[in-house]
Amino acid sequence: MDEENKDMKKRSIIISIICTAIILILLPIALDWYIFGNKLPSNLSNSDWSSFLGGYIGSIIASIFSVVGILISIKYSDAQNRKDREIQIRPFFDIRYESNVKQVRNQKFTNKILGYYSLVYEPIENQGPELQGYLIIKNAGIGSAVNIKFVENKVNNDRKRILSFMTSTAPATVNALLPGEEGCVEIHLHLNYDKISSDDIIINNGERMPSQRVWNKYNLRFDISTSLFYEDILGNKFKQDIVFVCHTSISFDISGNGQYSPDLSIKSISNAERYD
Repeated sequence: MDEENKDMKKRSIIISIICTAIILILLPIALDWYIFGNKLPSNLSNSDWSSFLGGYIGSIIASIFSVVGILISIKYSDAQNRKDREIQIRPFFDIRYESNVKQVRNQKFTNKILGYYSLVYEPIENQGPELQGYLIIKNAGIGSAVNIKFVENKVNNDRKRILSFMTSTAPATVNALLPGEEGCVEIHLHLNYDKISSDDIIINNGERMPSQRVWNKYNLRFDISTSLFYEDILGNKFKQDIVFVCHTSISFDISGNGQYSPDLSIKSISNAERYD
């Protein structure tokens, strides 16, 4: 419907320009034919007619320009008012990631689940390591955010995955945040690396270290690109891109057994952008 209105406005403007051009071209010809070049008797001379028509047409043109100026001013004022109104009701997100699940589990935002994100790699029988955290989103703006959606764009890791999202099996509890409210996206990563065998360990200056084969086998540092979509109460749509980095380090316990220690953090958050 908006596209049709835009097309109609464009056609109206084009028609108006064409009609104005035709009038400007034909007006001098009509004046010369019917007034200055005719043989009809008149109480006014051609110079008197020229002065009268010059002032008359000049007044009309000035009036037209005044009306056009007023219309442009009204249009600009309306556009500025809409922009000011959008700014007044626009939500603004304060976003952070919390990996300490025990510390935040009983906080209020954990009751407002905006979505669940689960990344599970094969082979599932390895059962670990597992990482869990919360993407915490606070609406720090003065307008409500509605229709909030968290979407995965790309994972920079070629390993075969079982699933990426579990929202269908664990649905979100809310999809909107009022000013000052906090919500969260629960994040679960099941990396399922193979256990480190004795063949994967080398001794360097008396210290155990993983061999190059371990580093080559897995991409132990990769990015997860996601997007957060939402709307304000007027239906204006916004998007923010969030990139996580997952880094897994390898350590050895007293017995010499190798252990994976994954960590997830936010690499970058883009500014909110409007989209259609």
